[in-house]
Amino acid sequence: MKSLVSPVRIAVSLIGLAALTAQAAPIRGMRFLALSPDGAQIAFGYQGDLWIASTSGGRATMLTRHIEIEQNPVWSPDGKQIAFASNRFGNNDIFTIPVDGGEVRRLTWHTGSDVPSDWQESGIYFAGRREGANSTSYQIDPKTLAVTSEFEEMFTIGSPKAGDGGILYTRSGFPETRPRYEGSAASQLWTFNQEKGEHKLVRSTRFQHLWPNWLPNRDIAFVTVSEKTPSSASLGENLGRFVDNARRTPNVYVLRNGRTEQVTQFVGGAGVRYLSAAQNGNLAFEVEGQAYFMRPGGAPTPIDIQVNADAKLTSEERLQLRTGATDGTLNPAKDRVVFVVRGELWTVPVTQGKSPNASDATQLTTWEGVDEQPFWHPNGESIFFTCAREVSTALFQLTL
Repeated sequence: MKSLVSPVRIAVSLIGLAALTAQAAPIRGMRFLALSPDGAQIAFGYQGDLWIASTSGGRATMLTRHIEIEQNPVWSPDGKQIAFASNRFGNNDIFTIPVDGGEVRRLTWHTGSDVPSDWQESGIYFAGRREGANSTSYQIDPKTLAVTSEFEEMFTIGSPKAGDGGILYTRSGFPETRPRYEGSAASQLWTFNQEKGEHKLVRSTRFQHLWPNWLPNRDIAFVTVSEKTPSSASLGENLGRFVDNARRTPNVYVLRNGRTEQVTQFVGGAGVRYLSAAQNGNLAFEVEGQAYFMRPGGAPTPIDIQVNADAKLTSEERLQLRTGATDGTLNPAKDRVVFVVRGELWTVPVTQGKSPNASDATQLTTWEGVDEQPFWHPNGESIFFTCAREVSTALFQLTL
């Protein structure tokens, strides 16, 4: 049996003093990382908006401020603008905004999902299915808004990026949420030569190839694994204890002169995500919510970034709950009832009170999980209940 500890209440004046003196903690959970062409800045998504910060860390600057989601930022070749995807008109469309902030300009109006993956002098690249069933790599001129088709594939085209070696892209594959998948449907690395109109298979290993990027000298950086993660055992098979390692974990690999080298050694979890490369070969990526910066031949270093971000919506609301109460139990004095609504414990007096709000129910617990099966201590001064606060379901005691 375990006892819940009541939170210590601190004077408002002390809280205010702490807010003035404490430095904001570095954020976690940055997504859609994009290095500037010179590798000095990084654009990223956080809480549905786009931000820009130095790759050395520090305080970030908010670039967009909209109730809908902005994601997948892509820098212009001169580093003065950023293209991004937003669902502010329903589906994802492509927009641009100056790096210093300013007017957001919409570039696409198609009913499909348009998400930018690269920006070259000739235009912004994205993939989708606009005409017919085939997946197509497109390019849009940000000045005239003219859309041209580069090439088509029967299988899904992902993350097309142009470079000296042609258009680099992923073919087929499962979403990024399955980075350890192994099988015939794993994404492959391909290039397309615009002048010759030829497709070329670059790498296929039955493992996923995610977030490919061109590096100097036509080298290629991407995220993959090089060893299968054990799946569920067959009937009668004993897989033994699972021990993760860097080869099973999604990490950054570089394909150079026909040879592949693993350049990061993270172990566990989802591994490396949102890999981005600058023109000088600098890399940025995210691991378990932490952003990292990496120079060619160097080791990954954390990017600690602070933001001034307030909640867009109020996290609390007042509701009148008239249904849904369960597990009602009368206390020994027969003047109060404890019950469960929405997975939380409440009490309410049995008789109508005389003063305002005297008959209102009082919420006892606010845990994110489910508190249930309450019953009273014989003295009526505490309540027992079950919950899984510490992984497995256990019996807890709440002192009133």
